[in-house]
Amino acid sequence: MSLIRLSCLFVSCLLLLACQHTETKPPIDRESTQLRAVLMKQNGQWIATDCISNTHERLQLLDDANFTADADTLVNRSSKGQLFIDVMGVITKQPSAGESGRFTVKKLNRLTTDVNKGCREDDYNRVVIRAIGKNPLWVTSIAPKGLVLERINQAPLVLPYVDERLPDGQMNFATEANNQKIQLWAAPERCVDEETGDIYSLRTILTINYQTLQGCGYLGKALGLIN
Repeated sequence: MSLIRLSCLFVSCLLLLACQHTETKPPIDRESTQLRAVLMKQNGQWIATDCISNTHERLQLLDDANFTADADTLVNRSSKGQLFIDVMGVITKQPSAGESGRFTVKKLNRLTTDVNKGCREDDYNRVVIRAIGKNPLWVTSIAPKGLVLERINQAPLVLPYVDERLPDGQMNFATEANNQKIQLWAAPERCVDEETGDIYSLRTILTINYQTLQGCGYLGKALGLIN
């Protein structure tokens, strides 16, 4: 079972933990809509099929976030010519029977080759952010009531935390529980996984007892910025 799949189980257990916030969360942009979908290129157009709701609506994506160049590159790494896309934007034309709608992409949260993982992320609504690093592989999931750190060949750590959120969008999550000093910094900056080519909206730095690890990350719905 993958680390990210395991993290879904541990995030679900965080109702027993507590954390402290140093800043009120910004309000949700009610005019922005999130789309998590399977992305394919058809007749020169990028078509997204909603894979989260039961509607499976098809939307032609219009690019205000400069994602198409990345999609053109990344789709060549996909064996089925499909990508998973997680974006915020505006529906400019509602889909109808037999006809695709239109969706203008304003912000890219992530663009990955693993469609199944993206579409089946059961705990997404309970995650503030999720950070992923390689060499060695680690996953840190921040939920409103706790931090989950998972590493290869080590037992997962589930800990309370305190957080700091800066006006420029940077976030810091820190804990010193159970003789562990852990800090996760996340900055709103394009981040590319060099191994997979996947693209994320956050650049992250994880510090574990003064050991520093680099990674990428993305926003979860529990952050309160996604409608």
